[in-house]
Amino acid sequence: MVKTAKRRSSCPISIKIRVEDDIRETVELCRRAEMSGVSWIAVHGRTMRMKSSEPPLLDHLTQVKQSCRVPVIVNGTISSPSDIGKTYEKTGCDGIMSARAVLGNPAIFKGYEQVPQECLEDFVNISLLVGTCYVGAVVG
Repeated sequence: MVKTAKRRSSCPISIKIRVEDDIRETVELCRRAEMSGVSWIAVHGRTMRMKSSEPPLLDHLTQVKQSCRVPVIVNGTISSPSDIGKTYEKTGCDGIMSARAVLGNPAIFKGYEQVPQECLEDFVNISLLVGTCYVGAVVG
């Protein structure tokens, strides 16, 4: 799939995967993706069977990073600025990705533990100007 996408597009091609229980399977998948021309790999630190309340397998993420030549972006249970630092230090990754935490705090990567008032005001002002699809939604 990566080879086909590379042939048909001038854009960088990436993949996002989850770690497997057997880290060798994950490393092998990453190596095959690299040989196919992937530009970077995003790796979620929990297996498909793990619950989101379980801690990510940071040792697995570290092994993936150590085995790859392309940049590795890690994901999984990033809920505070300190999680970002700990994950980066532990894994040696090239970048960090977050999903749930950014919905509740879009300033997390700026080091804020909570959404700053200025950010909320900007969101409201922009939403009033251009509209939003989040009418009635509650985030937090």
